[in-house]
Formats: sequence, C-alpha cells, structure tokens
Amino acid sequence: MLNLSVSNRYSMYSNLISQTYGTGSTSSVSDSLLGMYSYMFKGTDKTSSVSSSTSQYLVDLKDSASSTLNSISKVRDTLNSKDKISANSDNSEAVSATYSGKDKKDDIKIDVSKTATAQINESESFKSNSSSLYYKNASKISISTSEGKSYSFHYSPSITETDEKALNKIAQKINKANIGVSASVETDEKTKTSKLVLKGGKTGDGNDFTVSGNLAEALGINNVKTSASDAVYSINGEEKRSSSNKIEVDDDLTINLKSATEKTATISFGKSKLDSINAARELVNAFNGLANTAYKNEDAGAERLGNRLQSIAKSYGSSLNRIGISMNSKGYLEIDEDKMKKASENGELDNFFKTNNKEGLSYGFTNRLENVAKKAYNDPTDYLSNSAKAEVKSADSSYYRSVSPASYNYISAYYRYSNVALLFNAMI
Repeated sequence: MLNLSVSNRYSMYSNLISQTYGTGSTSSVSDSLLGMYSYMFKGTDKTSSVSSSTSQYLVDLKDSASSTLNSISKVRDTLNSKDKISANSDNSEAVSATYSGKDKKDDIKIDVSKTATAQINESESFKSNSSSLYYKNASKISISTSEGKSYSFHYSPSITETDEKALNKIAQKINKANIGVSASVETDEKTKTSKLVLKGGKTGDGNDFTVSGNLAEALGINNVKTSASDAVYSINGEEKRSSSNKIEVDDDLTINLKSATEKTATISFGKSKLDSINAARELVNAFNGLANTAYKNEDAGAERLGNRLQSIAKSYGSSLNRIGISMNSKGYLEIDEDKMKKASENGELDNFFKTNNKEGLSYGFTNRLENVAKKAYNDPTDYLSNSAKAEVKSADSSYYRSVSPASYNYISAYYRYSNVALLFNAMI
C-alpha cells in the first residue's frame, strides 16, 4: 500500500511534470492522468485538509510562472536572432521598406517630392435627410476610363428617398459595373451632409477617367478634385518618377512611398526595430500574467509576490518609462505605443535590452523578473502565507491517503508516457 501526504503528492507532481519517462502514445491516457492529478494534488479526497483555494492558487501560480518563463525565452530568442536582416526607415511615416535578402546593404537616402495619386472626383455636399436630388430632374451618368472601359446608366431619385440614400444607390450601380472606378458616399455627421466620391483604380499619369451626363452635372461629380499623377522622388540624389508608390528597387528590396518628405528618409539595413517592440510587448505580457495570479488571490503569500513584482517594476521605473512602459495604479504594466515607437527609432529600446536582458546576471529587469518566476515555478509553496504553509504542514503530518490499486495505474501512466508537460497543460 502506498501512502502519500499532501506535500508528498505535491512533490511527486512537481517532479513528474519536469521529467520524461519511457516512450509511448499519449492519446489513451488523458483520463488516467486527470484522475491521477485529482488524487495527487487537488486534494479532493476527505483525508486532505488543504483548502481548495490554496490548492487552486498553487496550480495557477505554477502555470502562470511557466508562461512567464516561456515569454522571457521568446524575448531572448527574438533579440538574439542574428540571421534576419530588415530594412529600417528613420522616417517611416513618409517612407517604408521591406527587404527579403540575407546580406546587409549600404544605407539608402530617399526624398519624396510627391506621391503617386489616383484621380478623385467629388460631388457637391447635400443634406443627408433632404430629397433635393428629386428636384434636379436628371437621370444619366456616363463614365469612361483611359483603358477604354465605359458605363452608362439612368437613375431618377425618388421623392421618398433621402439624398444620402439616393447617393448610395448611385454608388452601388457604379461599383457593380466593375470598370476600374470605385464609388463611395461620405457622410459628415456634424453637418449632416453627404457627398459622392469616385476614385480611379490606378495611380500615375494617364490613368484618368471622365464623367458626363445630366445627373453627373447636377451632382457636380464630373469635376476632378485630384488628378492621376506619377510619384516624384529621388534615391541617393538621383531623381526618378513612378506611376506607383510601391517601388521595386531590387529583387529583394521594395520601397513604399507614403507622403512627401520634409526631411530625407534613410533606409538602413540591420535588425528589425519591430523585433525590439515585439520583445517589449512580450515582456509586458510576462510580467502581467504573473502579477494577475498574485493580485487575484487573497493569500498573504500572493500579496508578497505582488509586492515583489511591483518593487522590481519601480526599481526600473525610469528605464521602463523611457521606452514607453509604465505601471498603472492596479500594478499592471502598460504600453504607450507612440513613445515605444520613438524609443525604437532613437535607440532607447535597444539600449534597454542590452542593459536589462543579459542572461545569467542577477541584475536587470528581465533577469529579476525571471528569477521570481523560476522561484514560483520550482516551489510555488514559497509564495504561501505562513498560515497556508502551516495548513500544508499539518496535512503532511496528520493526514495520509492509501492509494487504491486502481490509482497505481495513474502513477504508472506518468512513468510510461512521454511528453508529460503537454499532458499537464491538457489536464488544467
């Protein structure tokens, strides 16, 4: 007969999930493992005096500590990746770039005089809830494109239709024609007015269209607001033109023109700034996941864990704040996306990780968070209150379970089957 105290059951549980025994399929033992889990740890039997809240807290803490350690591992994997080279713009609001090559290139200087545009026509604005279009006594609209496509239709707005509804019907007819001109209705909620907008499907010189007909004239949609035109830009001082804002410089480099530049945009090649931003987001998730387990539990040990996490965040408060991370009044970390983006562009974010992410050191935000998570994972009972620890100790010395022969199957299942961590995750 096998006797297991509460702490012994917990000890066996901890040891078994961290090791792999034997080989075999995992598909047939989920129920047995779940049963074993209930016998060994959850204390559902009458002989266990450990409260369900204490047991659940230990389960949650080990699980969240594991998630935190996994997140920190992802942070390091992301930052330590040296193979991927990306194109980074120091003026990404005006010029961006994507790079698929493996070799680092020299910096590229780009100035944009104007981006490529598609033709846009806009109608006059009409009161959304009025029926003024009915009184225009006009019904014909014709559209012709530079590619030789054309479409004509008749439509007479009804007295029962609002101008907004009538404009939407006109837009639907144009879009169904599929001639390379799209139509939409823009409504201003402040002024309660609506207008019809037509846009060509292609940018660049010559990609224009014409609109005619008495209804087109009544709407004012035959008037061009923006002409189709080429982008005008320069790469390393050499002026160029393009009918598209997507510029294929080489087979492996694409530049996207977004707006005219007030200052020269420099495209450099190296580690992606987005990698550092994603690493910072992952680090925030790592902290908040562990903090949430501490904050939602009323045990004094959980409070001690929460205070420990807050102390770490406060210790590195100025460093975190410089990269757009701050702690709110509830003890969770928050991200200021604009500030973090600026930190990635001016090098602050990379500097933070160089200082705070060196594996194996006792200092640095990441390392101190990792040390707390390791401690919680290896021995969750360390973050129990003294009364809860006494509860476990009392159960250990006073209460024992005699495991039935059937329960031996649960235990042997752990030893027979591999991939224990996966099964543990499935159990809870």
